[in-house]
Amino acid sequence: MTVRDGAPNKTCTGTIIARNWVLTAGHCVVAETAAGTFTTTTLPASRVRITLDRDGLKQGRPGSRWAVDRIALYPGFTPRDKVVTGDVALLHLATTLPSGAIPIPLAPRSWAPPEGSTPTAYGYGLTSESYNSPGPTKRSGSSARYLFATASSAYVRQSSCDATALTWCMRWTGGSEVLSGDSGGPWVAGVSPFQFGLTSFNQAFGYTGTHTGHWHYHQVARLSGTVHDWITDTAAVVQGVAGRIYRDAGTGASWLRESDGFLHHIADGTTYRCLTSNGARVVSLDSVELAELPVADAGNASCGSAARILLYGDGGAGTDSTGFTKLAAALTASGFAVTSLAGRTSLPTDISSYAEIWHYGIDAPTGGDRQRLIGFAEAGGGVLLTGERPCCETENAADAVVVNALVDAAGRAGSGRIGVGGRGDVGACGDNETVNPTSDAARYPNALTSWHPQCPGGLTNVARANVLASASDGTPVAAAWGSHAVIGGGKLVVLMDVNWAQSNYADPATMPAVAQNLAAFLR
Repeated sequence: MTVRDGAPNKTCTGTIIARNWVLTAGHCVVAETAAGTFTTTTLPASRVRITLDRDGLKQGRPGSRWAVDRIALYPGFTPRDKVVTGDVALLHLATTLPSGAIPIPLAPRSWAPPEGSTPTAYGYGLTSESYNSPGPTKRSGSSARYLFATASSAYVRQSSCDATALTWCMRWTGGSEVLSGDSGGPWVAGVSPFQFGLTSFNQAFGYTGTHTGHWHYHQVARLSGTVHDWITDTAAVVQGVAGRIYRDAGTGASWLRESDGFLHHIADGTTYRCLTSNGARVVSLDSVELAELPVADAGNASCGSAARILLYGDGGAGTDSTGFTKLAAALTASGFAVTSLAGRTSLPTDISSYAEIWHYGIDAPTGGDRQRLIGFAEAGGGVLLTGERPCCETENAADAVVVNALVDAAGRAGSGRIGVGGRGDVGACGDNETVNPTSDAARYPNALTSWHPQCPGGLTNVARANVLASASDGTPVAAAWGSHAVIGGGKLVVLMDVNWAQSNYADPATMPAVAQNLAAFLR
């Protein structure tokens, strides 16, 4: 990067971090006083040029040049003498970069270089200066044709010498050092390199001879916390969402973005299927977007963090508890963690560890438990309720209290209450009821076409988009409401049959797939 501001040319280093955005040091793009002191006045964008594919900083060297049409200086940029706080700026290019100009990812927002670690600095700056010639020089980097890198272990992270709250101090240990022209260049860590800071200023110069010397410390501008937020917001850097799968649109390779902020490679189809069955959304990215996300050095993605499901209730009339057994087996095989309390008709005292609660039975939840289910969904949890035919109107009435307390106007076909039961037997016993293909619960991870209850009851006043399955006469026999239709942002499913999972009545071809879809939807 070259800056022409009417004074001798400034030369700095920058990093492509997003499509058409370059990250560099703030002091590279501000005006200076006659005494050489930095100001907070940003230079006109027309005075800045970005150069790619250049093998040095001397004039006349080859390289393609790119105009800048916008300069964004970090609002917290504060120069004091030669100490700079918030030394960060972004440059937007006037034209599109070539396809081979791939970004380097930023470290996750809260990542920090460990004490005693030995990161690497890159820069297009000088390889020697008069005060240390013929002392240590930077070597050519092995991963980039023209970029120069500090030698292995040339700098060690040392927190005791941090100059400001927005810098990380790196103690020089020998081998090579950052020099003029490296300002704004990246400091990286990781086997799959990610940038956590940029070259800002040196401190504590010491002579080692008449004409030789070195700086004892280098202060690296932090790219974490609120600085990270400003960078990613300004440049629209892809951040990713924990729990989502990011897929390379070109190769099909995929990664899980985990809570540590890194992508973890999904190494096999079993893990991929488990994650998607648990509700992990898949997002396809092109090569530039994918490069903006940091990749973990080790640790492939696993499916060990499945949502916990509480399964409780009497399971239906009589002593047939096979519905519990079959549901728990189907959900566990799909990667969900299931607590099955077969025959228990009241909620446990502590439900805080669960992501979903399934009431599977014809027992009517008490008033206290109804309120707890409502509160659970209003806090973002997923709730499944079981209704039934005319045998069980007490249960249906209890379900209706929960449903009408949670479902807002978007989930209703009219302004009245949603009816649960009260319609007699719906359809013929043993029919395969038709699944609404546009229901969110019908599409993922399996494309459901039918649900097999045994003599179901019916629902009324359900918005068409929330009908999950209907009998032959069009009466809804199952419904699913997503967060857009549930007060508080939770999710809700009502199935008007308890026998659909029992051995005597279940359809072995579709029951596991239906259970899997419901669990994925409610997560």
